[in-house]
Amino acid sequence: MSGKAIDWLADYLSGRCQVVGAGGSDSENSILHFDVPQGSVLGPKAFLEYAEDVAHLMEGLHYHLFLDDMHAWPKARKAS
Repeated sequence: MSGKAIDWLADYLSGRCQVVGAGGSDSENSILHFDVPQGSVLGPKAFLEYAEDVAHLMEGLHYHLFLDDMHAWPKARKAS
């Protein structure tokens, strides 16, 4: 990738925030350091790249990859 393409991608992915709502209340606005923009053209490709890398780090975890989401939980320990 050229410098301009990397700059464009970095700009596209930076400055994103999220708010979580539950029970009629909203959280504070939080800056996201790592995310895949949902509903974007690049979202599915970005998620696949991210999920492929993260899956290698999932030792000791079960995980499911969904279309645009990932769910992970600890593997049960064997009784000794």
